[in-house]
Amino acid sequence: PGTCTVPSVADWDGGGWGVNRSPDRRDHPQNGLTWEQARAYCAWTGARLPSEAEWEYAAKGPVHRVYPWGDTPAPTCANETAVFDEAGTVAGYGCGTGGTWPVGSKAAGAAWSGALDLGGNLWEWVEDCWHTDYTGAPGDGAAWTEGCTLSARVIRGGAFHNGAHALRSAYRNGPTPSARNASHGARCLRPLP
Repeated sequence: PGTCTVPSVADWDGGGWGVNRSPDRRDHPQNGLTWEQARAYCAWTGARLPSEAEWEYAAKGPVHRVYPWGDTPAPTCANETAVFDEAGTVAGYGCGTGGTWPVGSKAAGAAWSGALDLGGNLWEWVEDCWHTDYTGAPGDGAAWTEGCTLSARVIRGGAFHNGAHALRSAYRNGPTPSARNASHGARCLRPLP
């Protein structure tokens, strides 16, 4: 209490979807987080945001899978791989539910690492600054924060309102770190004991 600020969807409310605050959504991922809020929350729990390289390795693995669950099948709502917009319309958001699903609802979409929801549900902030490509990126998996202007940070994974293209393990985006958006959340990384 007092450490974390209130999530907001002031910049984009997800087509009227809003923020996960109601008791009926307590099993859903927390959305509406800015990069700063995601970072503060992870620190409050004794964790941190992953680097982009760590996130991508958790999704792709050593064999570079197209999707976190593998090269096939292509994502569909029926095959239980991801929560996304299969229909390409607002009515299709969240496989027709309008928003996110409870964490881990699409078990067939589990990554090789066992991580759930790396493709779909919510975009996940990582520590890195946005760069258009990986030229000059650290070779040790560390976050690439050198030369940051704070004008953009990286998000990974795609969200409930994106089409299948955004669920690819290599897909990325770079919104401003202060973006308050119904499709932005976090995945915290904690070292093994």
